[in-house]
Amino acid sequence: MKCLIKKSEPQSILWKKCTSEKSDIYIDLFKMKHHVIHLSPIESRLEKAESAMPLKDNRVAKEYREEGKELFAQKKYPNAMKKFNKSLKLAENETEEVGIAYANRSSCFFHMNMLAECMVDLKLARKSNYPDHLIPKLEKRISQCSTLMNNRRSKVHQFDVREPTLSFGEHKKFAGVAECLEIYSDIEYGRHVITNRDLEIGQTILVERPYSIIPTKYIGIGHDRCVHCFKELRNFVACENCISSRFCYDGCMDMSNHSLSCNLPIPKTNSESCQLVLEILFKTNEAFPDIDVLTKTVESLLKGKEPIGLTNAIHRDFCSIFQLTTNHDKRSADQIQKLRNTSAFIFSTLMQIPDFNLKFTKMKHARFLQHLILHFLHISEHAIDLYQYVQRDEKAKLMTCTKKHYASGMYPFGCAMNHSCVPNISWFGINDRLVCKVIRPIKRGAQIFRSYSALEQNPNVIPELDDRYQFKCECFTCSNVIWCQLTSAVNCSQDKLYADAIKPIFMTAQEIRHLPRNQLLSYEQKAIEFLCKYDTIHPVNDTIAIEKTLQILWILLASKFEFASESCTEHKTKAMKN
Repeated sequence: MKCLIKKSEPQSILWKKCTSEKSDIYIDLFKMKHHVIHLSPIESRLEKAESAMPLKDNRVAKEYREEGKELFAQKKYPNAMKKFNKSLKLAENETEEVGIAYANRSSCFFHMNMLAECMVDLKLARKSNYPDHLIPKLEKRISQCSTLMNNRRSKVHQFDVREPTLSFGEHKKFAGVAECLEIYSDIEYGRHVITNRDLEIGQTILVERPYSIIPTKYIGIGHDRCVHCFKELRNFVACENCISSRFCYDGCMDMSNHSLSCNLPIPKTNSESCQLVLEILFKTNEAFPDIDVLTKTVESLLKGKEPIGLTNAIHRDFCSIFQLTTNHDKRSADQIQKLRNTSAFIFSTLMQIPDFNLKFTKMKHARFLQHLILHFLHISEHAIDLYQYVQRDEKAKLMTCTKKHYASGMYPFGCAMNHSCVPNISWFGINDRLVCKVIRPIKRGAQIFRSYSALEQNPNVIPELDDRYQFKCECFTCSNVIWCQLTSAVNCSQDKLYADAIKPIFMTAQEIRHLPRNQLLSYEQKAIEFLCKYDTIHPVNDTIAIEKTLQILWILLASKFEFASESCTEHKTKAMKN
């Protein structure tokens, strides 16, 4: 039945209770007047979609493997590895194709000088029905790899990774958050983050893991990531029951909620929102085995009260995520209807999972779950998109790097930060962690601002904020429309600090990784000095360029990458010939 509610009349239905005597029961979101959502057709579509899920297929797996071999011959090892990973996911269980995929991937690790990973794959191949007639070849590779690992001359040089760590002590309540940060709330800004001390450029104030996170498809240089920890270039293993997931071989599958989400049919429309809300619900269900405790916690938060008796860190994280702004009253009736439809799909999906079907049998609990789903759909808009910088090839300069989206996560503290088109912190992802570093001097008591978009200093960011977050930005540049005109003639590029700080952007990632440690630190320090010197006129083209350079430099310094010295490459070549 067509909705009869006018678009200009938003509905306030979230967490609304029945007006009857059973006032402790929430309204049925799927049986509202003029717009009933029937669950039976949804359940039928889910059953058909589940029965039509693609199966493992050795023929397709072999096709991907052959494509990988062609890329391998072209020395495009990361790209070849992606094909071998796809082959592994599609290979039928307990067949030779599984072992061959591991063996092929081991060759990529070998030529990328990741010898420990190469050895793991060789051992996995040997345990995975690798063809008997190829075993001698496999044993020879193991011997070669072992020789190289034990030979000092062929030791792979490990790039000196700077593990992102907090510049201050850790927060008492939130893991990975600096103790100088506080969540504050007022009428003007709602819930937001402030600092209780002065902060300087370069300081790290957040290294936070997500409450829930999902992978997203991206086009890049071919690196795969574990769908649990989001590390790349790992010894991935495939799920035996589906063809869509990959995990680090050393336990990530067991630590994930994949057993609940395996082979769940997700619609193409709103697929990321559905996946993220499902992951949030899986985590919440695990954290609150008693539904009555969860209900009391939610109702306390809705009344603005602190829940009693919650000491677990995951419980605190849930409370922080739950209190993110829903903007429910700002949404049009059409938007609410679409969210209800998506809620109905998620609810029907959960009812196919025994953990939820048996737990939410009572009407009171089922109605509660309906509203919890709709609430999470609202706040899923606050998910932080993680990006990686991607080069076209090894010879491409960093200035040509592009951002590629690889994951979206809900971060208990990071998601509470408000937006500014001229943020005072720079944020980026290292695997599944959200790292925030100070990019402009911040005074004590000031608010911490990040950009909600990858489109920083871009006019397209305004409609994106209006559509996705239901607000109009009133940051410095948005409220000072003549700023760009006033600063268009500003030129700081003649300053020697600029010339020194901008150099890394004209290098390749490989060139930067070969630089001495003190040289990298010098580039970083020059960039910080330049940004401090010209902070009063930021943003102008030159300060924006140095900010981008510094951010890329920080990402490279915190990213693991191994490469061979010249003597190592020569020795490895001789070993391969023998």
